[in-house]
Amino acid sequence: MPHGYASDKKIEKGDIVIVDFGACLNGLNSDITRVFCVNKIDPRYKKAYDVILSAQNLAIEASRPGMLSSDLDGVARGIIKKYGLSSYFTHTLGHGVGYDVHEEPKISKNSSYILESGNVFTIEPGVYFPGDFGVRVEDTILLTEKGHQNFCSLTKEIIKL
Repeated sequence: MPHGYASDKKIEKGDIVIVDFGACLNGLNSDITRVFCVNKIDPRYKKAYDVILSAQNLAIEASRPGMLSSDLDGVARGIIKKYGLSSYFTHTLGHGVGYDVHEEPKISKNSSYILESGNVFTIEPGVYFPGDFGVRVEDTILLTEKGHQNFCSLTKEIIKL
């Protein structure tokens, strides 16, 4: 599920926990998602994680003013498709962040929004294998005249607990 729900399940060795969180300062929000694992990482999970991390890094580097948000979404989708995981990428690449955590621009394959300097948005590719596991990495990006600034400095490595 792209958006999980709290439950009474106790976290056990071998479990993967996706944590989506943020902060609010002077009414402005941020959004970040990182992955934690307990003890060891399943090789299947690591393989999917590496694909998602690559897709995210390439999309961040490709982001620039004047670009269609659908083209930015396509950068990440292209990598995910290359590795045969496109049917598991079931949501948009990202969304605007500001006074609301989810606002314009929508970074989606169906969006015709032209990205501008000053836009703040997430880049959060993810794949979800029903009944098995999901992977997502999310950062909040500021688009600048000369490129971008990533507001998230927390490691993107899977954090082992």
